[in-house]
Amino acid sequence: MSLRKEIKAWKSGNLLFERYTYRGGKNQPLDAHSHPEYQIGLAVNTLGKYVFRQGSRYTPPKSLSVIHSGDTHRPDGVFPDDKTFGYLMLYVPPVEMVAAARESGWHKPDELPFFKEFTFNNPELMRKYVNLHQLSAQPNERLAVDVEKTVFLTLLVKNFSQTKQPDARLTAHRKAIITARDYLDAHYTEQISLDELACVAAISKYHLCRKFGETIGVPPHVYQYQLRLNRAKRLLVEKRDISDIAIELGFYDQSHFGKYFKKFAGATPRTYAE
Repeated sequence: MSLRKEIKAWKSGNLLFERYTYRGGKNQPLDAHSHPEYQIGLAVNTLGKYVFRQGSRYTPPKSLSVIHSGDTHRPDGVFPDDKTFGYLMLYVPPVEMVAAARESGWHKPDELPFFKEFTFNNPELMRKYVNLHQLSAQPNERLAVDVEKTVFLTLLVKNFSQTKQPDARLTAHRKAIITARDYLDAHYTEQISLDELACVAAISKYHLCRKFGETIGVPPHVYQYQLRLNRAKRLLVEKRDISDIAIELGFYDQSHFGKYFKKFAGATPRTYAE
């Protein structure tokens, strides 16, 4: 039986919120992807599953999960036909995590907090998260949302994050791939050629193709599409015209945009924007 899925998305400040409701069946498979933001999720009443960091990770019911900015992952799962399940999702820009680190007196506030553990089962943390989600969906609650956001993120960073250990294997190839990734981050709406990207990274085209996938988790062109589609989510909840979004983000037309968005988000742009 195919899965029935409903999505509601909205923004508050620079935070993107999503509420997913599933009604029985096998989840539509999504391609492996990443987000420039931290992805935080609450499995309301079901066991969820993600494939990332070279293995399968599970989200027990009523637990919070955190996927680090840039971590390539893929959701997976099957839900019983006779039940309804939900997820509350939040996408937090890294700048907000750095601000929370400073608020908490973290010992390296200019570094991005790293979460070694995938899930957290802390009643206070979950309560703050649900409060933030509920308030953000209400109009004219800017101050209340800011308060709940600050309290939740500071609690999360202060008690559950750590400094990521530096990679001693930061080879010349890896440095070149990070340079290429950063270039795509800055120019993702443009029509970039492989020649151009290889020149920026000072590496051969062959090694760029091979090493980018090994390091980032997806090939360069897929990473570029993901950057465009993550940005598209935010523009859609602002009720921007879909055809304008498609052209602005570098897609050929609305049909081209819709094809890739549905593979990425599991819903058409119009459904996501409703």
